[in-house]
Amino acid sequence: MVTDPLQNITIVLVRPQYAGNIGSVCRAMKNTGLSRLILVSPEQDPLSGEARMMATSAKDILEKAKIFSSPEEALEGFRWIAGTSARKGIDRGPFISPREISPEIIKHASSIPVAILFGPEDRGLTNRELDPCHALIQIPTHPGLSSLNLAQAVLVLCYELYLTSLPEL
Repeated sequence: MVTDPLQNITIVLVRPQYAGNIGSVCRAMKNTGLSRLILVSPEQDPLSGEARMMATSAKDILEKAKIFSSPEEALEGFRWIAGTSARKGIDRGPFISPREISPEIIKHASSIPVAILFGPEDRGLTNRELDPCHALIQIPTHPGLSSLNLAQAVLVLCYELYLTSLPEL
């Protein structure tokens, strides 16, 4: 049993396009107690000046991030996987909100390694990339604009995980 389930959760960014978003994701993770990051085929140097600047005091997460060339390689060893998407479709769903899924993620992370996938900024994850997922997450947004910035989406989900992990007061 893991004493802090947040330490058993890994954020996986698949083909992130912008170094600044990678750095901002590190900061969002550190703000909410997560520390494990995997990058799959990042399009820009994840250790660039822009990424470091946006990571600010979360540079340790940035520097420890593991880099893989495919999602399949990146997901080896994870026993429970969730994927995120703003796009619904015939072959997608059902989706669950971060608030609803967080207790399940924390429960799994208490005993097994968990990965949460986020797709590239322009298109998100493909159906094939979502195939290994045990759950699909969609962040509720106003119908006028359904997609969030990558770092904002990571922050919303990590925040819900953090709140769920806190002992009841």
